[in-house]
Amino acid sequence: MSLDDRLPPVALDEEGMANVLDIVIENAIEAMNPGVGSRQNTADRMLRSDIGRRAEMRIEVEDTGAGIPAKYLEKVFEPYFTYGKADGTGLGLALAKKIVEDHKGRMEVQSKEGSGTTVAIILPVERRTDA
Repeated sequence: MSLDDRLPPVALDEEGMANVLDIVIENAIEAMNPGVGSRQNTADRMLRSDIGRRAEMRIEVEDTGAGIPAKYLEKVFEPYFTYGKADGTGLGLALAKKIVEDHKGRMEVQSKEGSGTTVAIILPVERRTDA
């Protein structure tokens, strides 16, 4: 795991966010072939918006599995949708997305068949008033 040592504070429910990470990491592990690893990365960035600068922290979990076909990418956060697994309820990513949205964040997924999948958790960071 690679953590950026410049990460700003983020207001969050630790148990809820731990559940989100458990779900996303478990999905990444299940998607991969035995003996192949996953990578988790975090980075902070400033994004431009119409109302000024908005600070966000991005947590990415990347796997090297088979990937998800483009036609299914819009469905991965829908309840009861599952792809590439023999078991599971299809509720994990829907629950994770709800928790992230409750934190005023969002989730994104990028995938390419044969190359793996990256799930990003994007959370707002607290603004520093002394800067």
